[in-house]
Amino acid sequence: MRRQRLVNLFVSNLVGPSVPLYFAGARILELFQVGVVQGNVGLSVGVLSYAGQLNIDLVADAVLVPDLEIVAEGFAAAVDELRAAPSARTDP
Repeated sequence: MRRQRLVNLFVSNLVGPSVPLYFAGARILELFQVGVVQGNVGLSVGVLSYAGQLNIDLVADAVLVPDLEIVAEGFAAAVDELRAAPSARTDP
């Protein structure tokens, strides 16, 4: 992994359960997938749907991605733009 140069980012998008899950009788409020960063891979982006939510997580190597807060702010701004955009879907 230390010698590979072709990959520096992992992105994963998984479909999670559409209904809430429970653990020991308590409802699980949020679910996230957590990626692994190693070698030249400095950033992992995980997207997971769960019970009507779309949860995004960022995992970064602090040396390779020292400005993770800026990346997270960019993701938040992009999600806000998508939320504000008119829907292309038309309901019958």
